[in-house]
Amino acid sequence: MEFFKKSRLIMLNTFILLLSSCTVEFYSSTDLPNSTSDSISESLDSKPSVEKPSISEDNSTNLNQPPSYIDQRYELKFEDQFDGTSLNPNYWNIEYGTGAQYGLNGWGNNELEYYQTDNVSVENGLLKITAKREYQGGKNFTSGRIQTKEKIFFTYGYFEACIMMPTDRAMWPAFWLLPNNENIYGGWASSGEIDIMEAGGKNMDAHTVGNTLHFGGNWPNNKHEGKSNKIPGNGTINQFHMYGAEWTSEYIAFYIDGTRVYEITNDIYYSSKAPNNPSAPFDVDFYILLNLAVGGDYTGGVTPTSSFSSADMYVDYVKVYQLKE
Repeated sequence: MEFFKKSRLIMLNTFILLLSSCTVEFYSSTDLPNSTSDSISESLDSKPSVEKPSISEDNSTNLNQPPSYIDQRYELKFEDQFDGTSLNPNYWNIEYGTGAQYGLNGWGNNELEYYQTDNVSVENGLLKITAKREYQGGKNFTSGRIQTKEKIFFTYGYFEACIMMPTDRAMWPAFWLLPNNENIYGGWASSGEIDIMEAGGKNMDAHTVGNTLHFGGNWPNNKHEGKSNKIPGNGTINQFHMYGAEWTSEYIAFYIDGTRVYEITNDIYYSSKAPNNPSAPFDVDFYILLNLAVGGDYTGGVTPTSSFSSADMYVDYVKVYQLKE
């Protein structure tokens, strides 16, 4: 998502996502459950579950341990399971408006929504961000955007969220990171942006998400490096899947359901404000964002269908792991 321009797993040789959960649980080929009640496929048109995935017994005593697919020297530093009935104000800020307050109507990306508090809710242990056909602030749509600026921020680590997203035309959901102090490297995009996951782009389908870094100079001299990656197991974005990024001083690697799908090394990215620093701009604190945009450049400028009324993005959890001190 450009800024200011811009469960359960079963191991049977490979990871397969069990759509009712984002909890990691392992079986050998001889220990697979006999029950057929848990489906490992879901119709693209089916309604998303609003039941929070339960924690498996095998993992309930090891919640601080990193998942097996990342460095085992990591330990859990932050998590939000979205329990309770409202967003935790110690973690999250709710953003509002069109970006016009920053001189960037449409948030710099020609987006069509007005962000407001009413479109963000917590229910049944899930964060829900809702996009609606609703006139507000000169826009024909409303939606939600939350972030952890100046509250929760890290330099390096493994960041992961379990997310279910809408497939409606013109929806642009994203899980991403921005610098807590963009003045260190002088603004966007010399200060960097890490798009752990964004979906619904003009060249993408429901089986695909984008993983991208933004860097280089200040707009319009910004650069980006990214790739569209298929969800393993022929999965679709309107199912719960785990999206992650391992961020180190040497590379940033992207994961989907525990599978490493893409890596960008520090010989590719740079900041024009620190040409002799190979880790810049990705060596300072970044905070977390989750949002559901409507329309915008990433979608190819399309608008929702005339029948569109609302769409929901669900988040089961957000976790951050860092190397043990």
